[in-house]
Amino acid sequence: MNQQEEIVVVTNIEQYNKLAELDRTLIGTKAYFGIEWFGWNVWYKHTMRETTPEQKVKIHNMILGAGYGLSETNNVIGSIIKEVTGETVPSQEEIEKSKET
Repeated sequence: MNQQEEIVVVTNIEQYNKLAELDRTLIGTKAYFGIEWFGWNVWYKHTMRETTPEQKVKIHNMILGAGYGLSETNNVIGSIIKEVTGETVPSQEEIEKSKET
């Protein structure tokens, strides 16, 4: 079976809300389509809130594929986010140092 991209046009808030509701149930699966935030750690929120649905899906799938939880922080997840977005996020060392103060 060939994978095919489909474009869905959302014309009102009710449609968007239904799609977002469905997407929340798909977090953690290959069916997630990037409308909802998937629980990324607070340390990544400034970068992640600017991402497109396509970027969210790619980051989501890469984190899961690397064997990490979606809300974890570590240098691998930081590298994934940077690879997809081009934006640098705090390193694990910076996060740990900030927690100490």
